[in-house]
Amino acid sequence: MGGLLQLFIRYGGILLFFLLEGICFYLIVQYNQKQQQIYLSTSDYIIGAALDRYNTAVSYFSLRDQLEKLHAENARLRDSLDDTYYLSSMRKDTFPGDSLIPAYRYIPANVINKSLFGGSTNSITLDRGGMHGVKPGQGVIAEQGVVGIVVDTTRHFSRVMSILHSNARISAAIKGANQHGSLIWRGKDPRFLSLEAVPTHAEFEKGDTVETSGYSHKFPRGIMIGAIEEFYKQTDNNYFIKVRMVNDITTVQQVYVIDRLMQAEWEQLEQQSDEQ
Repeated sequence: MGGLLQLFIRYGGILLFFLLEGICFYLIVQYNQKQQQIYLSTSDYIIGAALDRYNTAVSYFSLRDQLEKLHAENARLRDSLDDTYYLSSMRKDTFPGDSLIPAYRYIPANVINKSLFGGSTNSITLDRGGMHGVKPGQGVIAEQGVVGIVVDTTRHFSRVMSILHSNARISAAIKGANQHGSLIWRGKDPRFLSLEAVPTHAEFEKGDTVETSGYSHKFPRGIMIGAIEEFYKQTDNNYFIKVRMVNDITTVQQVYVIDRLMQAEWEQLEQQSDEQ
């Protein structure tokens, strides 16, 4: 009690000053119409601004949950695309929908780390692993194009060899030209890849689309990679084709891991062919 009294004695004058100021302010606002209108409009503005800041903060913190839901919904939509199914029927009178077998499944994942441009071994770490169905050898794509290939997994995480890696080889095709080759990054400009082993009798033009060929179990056919920037005859048999990527790997945050549901059967057949 004595301490409270000493505190009041020390700061009583200041407290009394603010109390009288508050009373004066109340009387001015209460009995003067103009000042009252100013007070109400000002308080409405301050409260509105505070609520707006509050709603912005709430929206920001809920944005990640919304993005996660949207990411999962996009994965479900990708699962329903025509290229995701395998047509098993050979009968002409069978309705196609009755013979469609899921061939691919898209697993949504988030990028949690990037080791880019530290050399020619660029990689990306994802927050999905073995417990989610992610396995080495699976392809990884983003909304706008190819990202890379899964090389290592743990129970909860996975590491992806970026398409900007010296060991990455992506089977790619020139849309409409019925020609395909190997897409390789030569360790120079991260915006460009090289499409190699395309024969010189192929017909295409600058600006033509380059997409996945579907000739490997990693990626289905028709996923956008980029466009032809320039080309010339490298040898008597093949072209050198410079491809500008549509996807900026450095900004990718959300991806989809492609799980080929018939991969084991494919690999078994390829292994038998190698042994013969």
